[in-house]
Amino acid sequence: GYTVGYGGQFEAQQSASRSLALVGGAVLLLVLMLLNISLGSFRAALLVALNLPLALIGGIAAVFIAESPGVFSNAFALLTGDGYVAPVLSVASLVGFVPLFGIAVRNGILLVNHYAWLQANEALDIRDAIIRGSAERLVPILMTALTAVLGLVPLALASGLPGSELLAPLAIVVLGGLASSTFLNLVVVPVGY
Repeated sequence: GYTVGYGGQFEAQQSASRSLALVGGAVLLLVLMLLNISLGSFRAALLVALNLPLALIGGIAAVFIAESPGVFSNAFALLTGDGYVAPVLSVASLVGFVPLFGIAVRNGILLVNHYAWLQANEALDIRDAIIRGSAERLVPILMTALTAVLGLVPLALASGLPGSELLAPLAIVVLGGLASSTFLNLVVVPVGY
């Protein structure tokens, strides 16, 4: 007649993760629809949405590096299968993906809109529009990332200190995701366009 039940923080984290996944899926569909309306092309909307997995790569890698006990020994244990301890994506880390995805989508919109504008108003062919558009949007994209980095580095460095339980994981996710999405955005979006 005995049963095992998990409660407390574990139960709250499972509930929050389910809620975030459900709401996140609905928001993703809504964002795709709005991007389609805004950009006038479903292909361009998908290209901009491609920034989401690019940001996800860096965010998860940052959590892996920052929250794993003994990163290098843990990476070796992952490769060999001996004693691997998986880092936990906390609710604060999951919430960090929200602003990260916003910045990543904004950067993609900046590029795709500018390419289309150059083709329509400057009568450039696609290759010249991509080269010129990437050069002209490089500074705004890097400044957005740099501004966020300057604001979030102190929060990430405070990881482990009292009171940083919520903001430090959020900052770590955003910093890692910004690194990957900014770099990959400037490579993948022009090639995809």
